[in-house]
Amino acid sequence: MGIACVKARTTKDIDFISRFFVGDGSLVLGRDLNFDYEFVEEGRVLMLVGKNAVYTTEDMNRELQEHKADITGKFTPPVDLAFCNMRAVEKTGKDLKTEMQKKDDERVSKKAIESAEKMDREEIDGEVVTEGGKQLALELKSNDRVMITEGFCSNSKNTDKKDVGVLKVGEYGIVTEVDEEGDARIKFDNNANAQWVFRGNFDKLEKVPYADSCSEDDDVDEKLSYYMKGKKWVVPEDAAAKDDCRRDDAKVVAGGTPEQLANERKAARLETLRTRPIMKYMVGEENKGGQKGRSGGTWKVYIEEPEVIHCDESLITVTFTRESYSVRADTGDEPLLLGPINIINELDLKACSWKLSPGKRLTLTFVPLIGEDNSKARLAEMSRVRKEKDEESANQKRMIMGVVFMLMAAITMYLALGRTS
Repeated sequence: MGIACVKARTTKDIDFISRFFVGDGSLVLGRDLNFDYEFVEEGRVLMLVGKNAVYTTEDMNRELQEHKADITGKFTPPVDLAFCNMRAVEKTGKDLKTEMQKKDDERVSKKAIESAEKMDREEIDGEVVTEGGKQLALELKSNDRVMITEGFCSNSKNTDKKDVGVLKVGEYGIVTEVDEEGDARIKFDNNANAQWVFRGNFDKLEKVPYADSCSEDDDVDEKLSYYMKGKKWVVPEDAAAKDDCRRDDAKVVAGGTPEQLANERKAARLETLRTRPIMKYMVGEENKGGQKGRSGGTWKVYIEEPEVIHCDESLITVTFTRESYSVRADTGDEPLLLGPINIINELDLKACSWKLSPGKRLTLTFVPLIGEDNSKARLAEMSRVRKEKDEESANQKRMIMGVVFMLMAAITMYLALGRTS
C-alpha cells in the first residue's frame, strides 16, 4: 500500500509537517518530506492521526486536541501519523474490481454454456430444431439445395442493386456462392437471377437432399437442370390376399392407390408450408387512457391484406391465448396465416376481440390482465433487474470493504512493528 508512519513529538513537529501540505484544507503532501528518519514522497496523503482516520486539516486538528501536550508543546505519548500512497490504493481497488469482474464474467459464461447444453433438441426430417420448434441457423455451402419454409424478400437490393426477389414458401434453390460473412447467393427456381440471402434469413430456409440419382436406364446426356425430375407412381399388384398378416400395417403398401404414411408431425408441417403469410398488418400504439374502467395498456393490430378484408367473415379464424395470438383466413388452396405471435403481457381472453370491416381492415383488440393477474413476464423481468442491481451493489460493497480492510490491516501492522522497535 506504500504506507509511511512518523511520530510527532511536539506541536512544532505538527506545524513543520503542515507546511508541506498543498493547502485549502487538503492533507496531500505538495513536496517530499524528510522527518523522523523517514522519507515521505510527494503526493502521499495523511490518512491517520493516532488510530482515527482524517480527511482535512480540520479533522487533523480535532484529533490532535485529543492528544495532551504540556506547556512546552510536547506530546505524551508521541502522536502517530500515517501517510498513504493513494495511487497504490486506487491500483489495488482497480485490480480487485477487475478480478471480481473476471469472475462474474466466467460465472455468466458458465451459466450460458450450461443453459445451452440443457436445451432440448430433437431431429425432425433431417433438420435440428429447438424446443420451441424454431429452426437453428443453417450453415450453408456451395451446391447445397434449400427450400423456403417462410416467405420473404431477398437481400439482393443491398448488394448488386438488382431487383429484389420475392421468395415464396415451397420454392427450391441451389447455393451458388457463400461470402466471407456467411451470406449466401442462391439460384431459386422462380427467379431469373440468383438472389442474395443474408444469414439473418437462414431460419426461413431448410436444407433438402437432391433427387435420387439417375438410374442406368436414364438418358445421361439429357440437359442438366435444377428442377427435380418428375416421377410416376407405379401401382403395385394387390398383395393383400398373399399376405393377410400385413394388411393392417400402416407402413406397408399392399396394392391399390398409394397412400401417405401416417406421420402427424410431418403432416402438420406440410400443412404449414401450404399457407401464405399475411404481410400487410401493423401494430397500434398502447392506449394510455384505459378501457372499460381499466387503467390502460390495451392495444390493437390492424390487418389490411386485400384477400383478408374482402373475404367472408366466416372464413376468418382469430385465436387468442394468454401469451400469443394468430389469424387464419381460408381463402383458397393456400390459406393466409399470421402467427402464432408471442406477446409480453398476458391477455384477458374474455376481453380480447376482433372485428372485420369489409373492404377496409380486420381489427384485433388486445386487453392485458390487470391487478393480481398482471403479466408474469413483466414481474419476472422486474425481479431479474432488481436481482442484478442488488448483486452489483453487493459487489461494490465487498470491493470497498476489502480495500479498507487491507489498508487498516497494513497500517495496524506497521504501527505495531514501530512500537516494538
